Amino acid sequence: MLAAVLMLATPALAVSPAYTPKAIAPAMPGGDSQLVKGACTPKSHTASGGLKEDIRGKHTAFLCDSVIVTFLDNQRKHVLVQFTLQNSRSARVIGFEGVVEGGEGVFRVRQMFLERGKTFAADDGGCRISYSGRTPNALACGASMHQEKSRTVAIVEFKAAAR
Repeated sequence: MLAAVLMLATPALAVSPAYTPKAIAPAMPGGDSQLVKGACTPKSHTASGGLKEDIRGKHTAFLCDSVIVTFLDNQRKHVLVQFTLQNSRSARVIGFEGVVEGGEGVFRVRQMFLERGKTFAADDGGCRISYSGRTPNALACGASMHQEKSRTVAIVEFKAAAR
């Protein structure tokens, strides 16, 4: 299912064959977090409904102009990505947390953040981070979760602004 979610969210985002990361990416100067400006693509959305309900037609667009990539350990494997509108006080934040397995910038989503301050265990999902040098230039994440009798899916595709 992880591969299916990534293929839905990332058909055009592939890790460059010339890129061979050591963990997820080379060490970033100035700490373990990096703010990247850019934009979510029109494919970015959330959808909610009943567990057996077809939610494909119930998309709510998700807009963002920045992503914060944070490594939560010294091995640069435990990662949190948070997508938002940087200068908006009321903007939604969608975050995905997980641990990179291997070194290809792909991780299975363990937790989703769909509301400020609320964490939800993900049923399934994954993220792919592509790099240009030390800077993430494209990210795609997709995951699903359920609570009681409802299911929520979030898919975010992000492209960094040209430098």
